[in-house]
Amino acid sequence: MTEVPTHDPRADLQTALNAALIRGQIVSTSTLLGPHTSTAIDAVARAHPDATAEEIALAYDAFAREHGLRLTSE
Repeated sequence: MTEVPTHDPRADLQTALNAALIRGQIVSTSTLLGPHTSTAIDAVARAHPDATAEEIALAYDAFAREHGLRLTSE
């Protein structure tokens, strides 16, 4: 039996965060990132082009809390 790959929400995080950093784009309401992650990414977008490392880290932290996923291998 072949397993069907499940969607990895980390790809959505990277896409949304990159758009916030590069274009100042806020998160689409159609994403499944979670409310805290979306709010944190929106803060990065509003700070564009001067988002701080702390604002970016807050987005990653919110995502990790909401999705229970580690973002890096340790």
